[in-house]
Amino acid sequence: ILCAEGLHEVLGYERVNILMSEDGKRLRFVVAAGTDGFDIAGASLPVDPSIGVIYKCFTEKKVYLIDDISSYPADYHLQPPHNNLEPLRSRSFILCPIVVKGQAIGAFGIDNKSSKRALNDSDVDTIMLFADQVASAVTRINLLASIDTLISEMENSFAFLLGSREQFSRNVMTLRENVDSVADGTAIIASASE
Repeated sequence: ILCAEGLHEVLGYERVNILMSEDGKRLRFVVAAGTDGFDIAGASLPVDPSIGVIYKCFTEKKVYLIDDISSYPADYHLQPPHNNLEPLRSRSFILCPIVVKGQAIGAFGIDNKSSKRALNDSDVDTIMLFADQVASAVTRINLLASIDTLISEMENSFAFLLGSREQFSRNVMTLRENVDSVADGTAIIASASE
């Protein structure tokens, strides 16, 4: 959300959409900055060719600078009912995948629909920088989650060992008593055989 605000409010891109993957099967809207009245709750797209260039961006992990979508082949276009989603209705835009460990986890989409201000390679570099920052943040979050899981497992192991310490101590004492008993029995047998 901070990235979208930075792109929209600070850098002045009129509309910023961030879509994130749900198990690689759907892309759900996380942000739709600059599209008034669009409710992102429950808004998602299937990850299939019906979402056109968004599908290409996500599956190919490739950035697309589209200067005029009407001049592109049909497989780049959104198919019904996705072509009616207001945040995605634009003639000129940039799509950039968010990639973590070689896996696309989402995509940025930006445009300047109202002003029709042209987008260029410098804008592509800016969006790629933001996508890399999001990917780094996700990696750090995943690392922290893994560390938390490891710490939790270690706490469980130590708790088990501490909880079992008295039982282990009793077992060692019982074993020592049994060894002493066997030694006494052996001494008695040896004495009787003499």
